[in-house]
Amino acid sequence: MNTSVAAPSDLRPLGVGELIDRSAATWRRDFWTLFRLYLVLQLAGFIVAKGYELFIARFAPLIRGGAKLMAAMEQQQFGVVFRQYAWALTGTVVMAVVTLSLSWIVGVVGSHYAVRRHLGQPATIADGIRRARERLGTVIGALALSTVWGVAAAIVSVIPGGILIGLGAALQATSSGEAGQAGGIVLVAIGVFVMGLGLIIAVLWIILRFLLTAPVIAMEDVTAWQAIQRSGALISGRVGDGFLNRVKVRATLLLTLIFVILTVVGMVAGIPAMIVQFVYSNPLDPAHADPDAIPQLLLIPAQLLQVFAQAVFSPLYLVFCALFYVDMRVRREGLDLELKLAQSPNT
Repeated sequence: MNTSVAAPSDLRPLGVGELIDRSAATWRRDFWTLFRLYLVLQLAGFIVAKGYELFIARFAPLIRGGAKLMAAMEQQQFGVVFRQYAWALTGTVVMAVVTLSLSWIVGVVGSHYAVRRHLGQPATIADGIRRARERLGTVIGALALSTVWGVAAAIVSVIPGGILIGLGAALQATSSGEAGQAGGIVLVAIGVFVMGLGLIIAVLWIILRFLLTAPVIAMEDVTAWQAIQRSGALISGRVGDGFLNRVKVRATLLLTLIFVILTVVGMVAGIPAMIVQFVYSNPLDPAHADPDAIPQLLLIPAQLLQVFAQAVFSPLYLVFCALFYVDMRVRREGLDLELKLAQSPNT
């Protein structure tokens, strides 16, 4: 496997296998730099998550489940449960905003570094941080727009399944015969399947639609709206004949491989934390689970193992996005020729 990083002299359109090869090579070559960058992100996310747990324990303890929630429901303390759910929702929104903002900022920092390294240009994380600071308003604006867009897409994706579920429930409620009841159950089952399929399609669409937003912000002087439009334009259409040369198909194949790697790593690294949780509390029995019984002195080190594992392998996704961005510009805009002309002594 080639371990060199591309320079302008050998910059060219890459095949699917070459994109994987170059992404892995860049990740290995710049492992320590990317690891430190993502370790900061993962530790920050871990701190935010722990803060969220403390918030829930203080203001919404019933939401964690267990005997206390069962007792509150049996005593019909619905007002208390509802207020705590409201607190939990507020905390969840705040945590999501902070976590996503950190992720997008790190994405811009890392993309600036990875793209310049792939182009054979001088690059440091400090330069990426300066770029992200200069473009902070654009980053936050793109995050807000993509979130609204993504939520809208998710809502639309579940409407057909929701309609089928509603029709099935209505048929069951209004029908007294066995045929009607069976038909209602079938409609509900189909509706659940359609809703799940719609959500999967929506999530994939959201990932692909905003896949190159961070590299665009990192490398181009555009507004938040223009960055999102630019990402959509780069990820659309085809780059050659055949099904596999559709850009979204190429990106989906490569992303699937990366997500499989990250999922397997996450599952393996999460085993120690899962063991601790099952030893001291049974997550599969929420009615009797006791989150307070889990000793944090054991749980935190186990969770930190996940943090380090994610910091090791998560940069693969960033590097892939950066290289895919460059490849699309090479194929569609002649970026390789532009850079060669810029370096020519006659220009």
